[in-house]
Amino acid sequence: MTNYMKKYLLLIALGMLILASGAYGAGSGGTYPYLGKTFRTFVQDSYTEGHKGKPEQFYTWFDNAFAQYAPEYKGVNTSELPKFLNAEKIRIQAIKNPSTRAAEELKLGAYLHSVIKKTIRKFSLDRGFEFHAVERLGERQCLLQAVLIAGLLQQMGAKAGVVMVYRNITGQYSFNGHVATLLRLSDGKDIIVDASDPIPFVKQQGILAQTKKYGYLTPVYAKDSSQISAYRTNFGKQVKTSEVTPLDVKYVRSQFYYYRGERAPGGVLAPKKTEAGLTASAYFLEKSVKYSPANALATYMLGKTYTDQGKPDKALIQYQKALKLQQSYGWVPQGIKSALSKDQK
Repeated sequence: MTNYMKKYLLLIALGMLILASGAYGAGSGGTYPYLGKTFRTFVQDSYTEGHKGKPEQFYTWFDNAFAQYAPEYKGVNTSELPKFLNAEKIRIQAIKNPSTRAAEELKLGAYLHSVIKKTIRKFSLDRGFEFHAVERLGERQCLLQAVLIAGLLQQMGAKAGVVMVYRNITGQYSFNGHVATLLRLSDGKDIIVDASDPIPFVKQQGILAQTKKYGYLTPVYAKDSSQISAYRTNFGKQVKTSEVTPLDVKYVRSQFYYYRGERAPGGVLAPKKTEAGLTASAYFLEKSVKYSPANALATYMLGKTYTDQGKPDKALIQYQKALKLQQSYGWVPQGIKSALSKDQK
């Protein structure tokens, strides 16, 4: 066993201890610190489904990229990523004043935004959700960068996770068309970290997250600030930040499989669909729905795949499930309504 592998396995064990404690606590569906078992599962899925090797390749690449390209950070002066994560966790957790600690967490969120920009410079909708594409091609996409930032924050003991964005900073709607990191500050406020934007903290206008269940939320921003002081549901209820948690592990894993199905060559979104491509889309989307039946976008897109495969009865079942889910979340996109109206003619 190489020295790197010995060090890596030791860090994995330490990460699992953090995972067991849970950054958000009971009911959040688990966390995925960067060196933990669950984050490794996300990486393993990528390499296994892509037939690209072993997950250690990603960790080795990102360690080296951090050492070479990451900007200098005033809090902890080291270019070794594992040492940085451990030292920064100790430094921030030693701060007892919530406001002071929140200010340091903000700096850390901004720093990780710059780390992603410097280490993974290309953006790719077609491959950027795959960890093996990061390592081989230096490519990223919104889900992967959001999960990576969240995992790094969790490794340092911060309360963080990912949310789907359905209303962006300009108020434009999409069917969960974007993913961003949600960081809970020690003073109780939330902040959205988004590496797709030139600035680290953005004011997205609508997200999908969890309270007691999944639901669409409108962030209430503090005056002249990107910090979130509360939320409103689409059913008219105001909720505290403490009542909101990011999407759970099953949903996150499901979303990786969703993008594999969506972006399959010749698949459901391809200009020229092929039988093999649609078969691949169906394979990944069925896995996505299996991992999280709550993922309405994956459910809907599986229905579209079945429609393209000439399976209208199976498609209708998925469209109806997606409609029911979205109704319970507080918003139904036009795509589901159109698909149902066409399918029922």
